[in-house]
Amino acid sequence: MIQLYQFKLSHYCEKVRWALDFKKLSYEEVNLVPGLHFSKITKLGAEQTSVPVIKNGSSVVQGSSQILTYLDEKYPKNSLSPQDPDQLQECLDWEEFADEEIAPYLRVCFYYILLMHKKLLISYLTESTPSYNKILLYFLYPLLKKKMIAKMDLNLSSFEQAKIKLGDNILQVKNYLAGKQYLVGETFTRADLAMAALIAPVHRIEKFGFVPQGLPSELVKISEELSELSPWVKDLYQQHR
Repeated sequence: MIQLYQFKLSHYCEKVRWALDFKKLSYEEVNLVPGLHFSKITKLGAEQTSVPVIKNGSSVVQGSSQILTYLDEKYPKNSLSPQDPDQLQECLDWEEFADEEIAPYLRVCFYYILLMHKKLLISYLTESTPSYNKILLYFLYPLLKKKMIAKMDLNLSSFEQAKIKLGDNILQVKNYLAGKQYLVGETFTRADLAMAALIAPVHRIEKFGFVPQGLPSELVKISEELSELSPWVKDLYQQHR
């Protein structure tokens, strides 16, 4: 059986969960905690320590886009990748846009606020893992916070810039979709899946797999301000998730 090594909260991991479910593949979720996950990922033989990672027999694949490609090649039924080369490239371009121009800015917005709420963030990061992880993360939190701030360059200026960039990029997608149901062609593809999965945390969608409870009011406000694609995202989740 396929094993998915993931952070339950991660929207990149949601891309893979959705793809696996869409293709009706059986898999086991191995839920990890940021900062406590390095050894498990390293033991798999992955090149980096990031998630998602899947292990399928002797195959280990890391990275959400790489995993989607692997799944379509290994299990072509219910393919998310068009056969037409031009449409495939268009899909990959939109997926890259979601990965590089949506997800990072959303992550900055969310974690800049959440790092001010220690108890809440620890509960999110340890979701679906053994209870002792909350205790471990409580003591490691100062170090984890320092590393997250450095890695994502979290500060008031980057937060304000991320909100602007995220709003502009979401509006760009909305304008492109005017009169369209899907980003590429007339069917649901990896482009739609990637875009919807990576924006989904804004909309707190039940089918995401993890809906944070008790969001700080600052994040609720941001979610409301970034609701331009909400109907489209919710419709994709309703029809294809």
